[in-house]
Amino acid sequence: MRILIVKMSPIEAITSSMFRTLAIARGLHEQGHQIDFLTVPDTNTNAKAEPKHFIQDINIIRTKPNNLFINASKTINQNKSSLKKIVISAARTLWHKLCIYDNTINIAKSISLDLLPTNKYDIVISSSDPKTAHIVVKRLLKQGLECGKWIQYWGDPLTLDITQKSIYPKIILKACERGLIGKADKIVYVSPFTLDEQKKLFPKYAKRMCFLPIAYMEKKEYPQTCNSQFVVGYYGDYKSNVRNIVPFYQACRELGDLIHADIIGDTDLTLESDANINVLPRGIKDSYEEKADLVVCILNSRGTQIPGKIYHEAGTNKAILVIVDGEKRDQMYEYLESFSRFIVCDNDVEAIKNAILKVIKCKSKVHPLEELHYVNISMKLIS
Repeated sequence: MRILIVKMSPIEAITSSMFRTLAIARGLHEQGHQIDFLTVPDTNTNAKAEPKHFIQDINIIRTKPNNLFINASKTINQNKSSLKKIVISAARTLWHKLCIYDNTINIAKSISLDLLPTNKYDIVISSSDPKTAHIVVKRLLKQGLECGKWIQYWGDPLTLDITQKSIYPKIILKACERGLIGKADKIVYVSPFTLDEQKKLFPKYAKRMCFLPIAYMEKKEYPQTCNSQFVVGYYGDYKSNVRNIVPFYQACRELGDLIHADIIGDTDLTLESDANINVLPRGIKDSYEEKADLVVCILNSRGTQIPGKIYHEAGTNKAILVIVDGEKRDQMYEYLESFSRFIVCDNDVEAIKNAILKVIKCKSKVHPLEELHYVNISMKLIS
């Protein structure tokens, strides 16, 4: 089949959402499908992933640049201490307050069917975030795009997104979301708890909705570690309004010389490196992950979403500790334990310490979780 995948962020970006989408593209490609991948130009951001070899066999289509924001990004990089940086940063904050979508909405509104090599596809997959991917497909359909099936692949929902910064009331967000999902043939969510809430919010479209866990993009079987200390690694952002890393940080401090901890990610907190804790800004994590004995994932403090990094880590042979939090902690605890792959505990200092000590004592071998392999998940997505 010929399949169009739409993703409105640079294919070079290091984001869970991009990895999730590329995993689907890879799985479909390896099953013999012809893939056109519509994405946006590289914005010269610092956080980039090395292009994966399979991407060379996929037809990458770039939209026209959103010059306003690309030039703004360059201005910031070239004038890091200038007044322009402050002005542009303030403008971006105002944008997120006044707009429901991110700046790729400008590209979405100007998208043209002429950009594609054909106007007929067996399947079209729009993948968010950003949510403007769904707007792109909606616009292309109005211009004459023909497809046998439109699948919307959602990360965060719109109305219930805990990171939503706009000033608009939920009634407006709900109306916008209804206008998007109402056009899809299949609506896929990456959390069973988000699916439950979305069915309640939009009962008219509940039969079109389903849940599918995230696929990992590649297996990583690391060599056995030979560390003098047990190494625990947390790799990912930890903004205080999204997830609470403080109990984990405190647990690592109290464990002292028993462990060494690496915490790598962007944050608004001021955690300091300690004798046995290394705190670093966001960057390429692979070299650290290879040396880790235990990888830690922390769930969001509220909401129904499960961070994609949990599933990506399931493609490795590393022990994985998932720290559950939020109002759905009990259900998430039960769900994650059903995989028989994760160690799960509450977001409490003593619970985290006990879980880490249990892993140190156990030392059992683990393997990538086959049910989350990218081929298996991609075929379920289009079925």
